[in-house]
Parts: sequence; C-alpha cells; structure tokens
Amino acid sequence: MLLSSSPLKPGCPIRRIQKRDTPNREQDDGKLSLDEFQAFFSDGTLNEEELEKLFHTIDSDNTSNVDTKELCDYFAKHMGDYEGVLASLETLNLSILRAMDFTKKKI
Repeated sequence: MLLSSSPLKPGCPIRRIQKRDTPNREQDDGKLSLDEFQAFFSDGTLNEEELEKLFHTIDSDNTSNVDTKELCDYFAKHMGDYEGVLASLETLNLSILRAMDFTKKKI
C-alpha cells in the first residue's frame, strides 16, 4: 500500500491512496479499511486498539473506510511545527523523482 506524497491540496502531504498489493486497479478504491489502515500504520508506536481508535477518529463520515480527504483533514490539524519541514521534504522528493524519471528516459 502506498500513500502518494504529492499534495492533494495545500498543506496536505498525501495525494492519494494506492494499494500496491491490489492486482487489479479496478479493485483499488483509494480508501483504507480498518485492516488496511492497521497494516499500514502498525509500526509498534500504537497497539491494535489504539490504531482502531485512531481509525475511527479519522473516519469522520463513519463509512468504515478512510479516504484521502479524511487523512488530509486529520493530519493537517496535527502537523503543527512540522508542516514546513514536511513541505520541504515533499519538494525534495518531487525533485528526486523528476531527476530519476529524466535519467530513465536517457537510458
């Protein structure tokens, strides 16, 4: 699963949700279920119960799925001092991706 980092809207570090393990793009709905959310965000910082609580907090429309807008809305409220740092990292990331694409075209 991949959270693309090209901003969907200003201040949001996430552009879209793309599931890498989905064999068919038509099956990729661009949303995360609770299981997918827990699999993606389980890094040992939060336990399963805490991740479930966070999921339901982010799922503002209570659809049992988290979409890009909900992720952006939630994380934009909690970035604080890191917003500038994340924006700089995003700019750097885009520059690196463009350079890599340019290099691939030359080969």
